[in-house]
Amino acid sequence: MPLAPPLFLLAGIGLSVLLRGRQTATRVAGTVLLVGVLAYTFLPVRQRFESPFVDGEVSEEMQVSDFLNHSVPPATVLYSNFNYPVFAYYTNLRVHRLSESGPVLYDALNRLPGDGILIAYRENDAIADPRLEWLDSNPHFRRFQEFPSLVLYEYRANALPPFSGRNGS
Repeated sequence: MPLAPPLFLLAGIGLSVLLRGRQTATRVAGTVLLVGVLAYTFLPVRQRFESPFVDGEVSEEMQVSDFLNHSVPPATVLYSNFNYPVFAYYTNLRVHRLSESGPVLYDALNRLPGDGILIAYRENDAIADPRLEWLDSNPHFRRFQEFPSLVLYEYRANALPPFSGRNGS
């Protein structure tokens, strides 16, 4: 689709070369045909061209980054498997990149190098891991802050497992 307008313009130039010196009706028909094809190409994306060139809305990642900048010490490590460059840019915190999904991700989550904040997206079409149920059941992770599409977890490497309720065992 992005190549269609230049292709149509080149086709129009070729059409004009072929029609040079021909009848006026043929040239007008060729021009109308070219304008019609260009209009057909641009009409579906008309709304995109009517919107502002730069989106001024604040993304959720920017809101999360602002929250982190005001809520955690500058030495905090962020753990993320998705959108990690965005968080590194907006927070200036050190970001530890994790695998996107699968057993490698969960192995890494079981052996994170130190305390920090894990950014976990709620399950959607693009992101399924880490699963929030798994994080909630792991004693090393505690929900820190929730946002519409993601949850921040506080990770403590030396967390104690939940009390089992038995005496001396």
